Amino acid sequence: MFKKILVAVDGSDHSFRALRAAAELAQADSAELTVATVAYVPPMYKSDLGTELEQGFRDSAEMVLSEARRILKQMDTQAETRLVTDQRPADAIAKLAEKEKFGLVVLGRYGLSSTPDKQLGGVSDAVLRLTECSLMLIH
Repeated sequence: MFKKILVAVDGSDHSFRALRAAAELAQADSAELTVATVAYVPPMYKSDLGTELEQGFRDSAEMVLSEARRILKQMDTQAETRLVTDQRPADAIAKLAEKEKFGLVVLGRYGLSSTPDKQLGGVSDAVLRLTECSLMLIH
């Protein structure tokens, strides 16, 4: 059904559930799977804390991708992994999806900043508004 699937992970349980669902779908459809995470430092923090904070965010993002690779290995699933920097998470995911013509983006319904009274997490909601490809949200 889908030839190219993008799944975004942020280290949250929801995102790793999304990764597992995307991996199963990619296996079933023989689709190309890409796993992305975003290391983003808001501009207001960059000037005060400099490169040390940016490196900390990158290191955290690399740990998230490392866990994603471990999960994929357990599932015997091949995937490309991407670390995106210098863009807000929703913008980064949407731009990657559009630029590389992914047919499906898979996200956890909530990420690290889940708020129980919201219907969707902030990044999920924004990606829904920013992309034209299919979007799958995993609870």
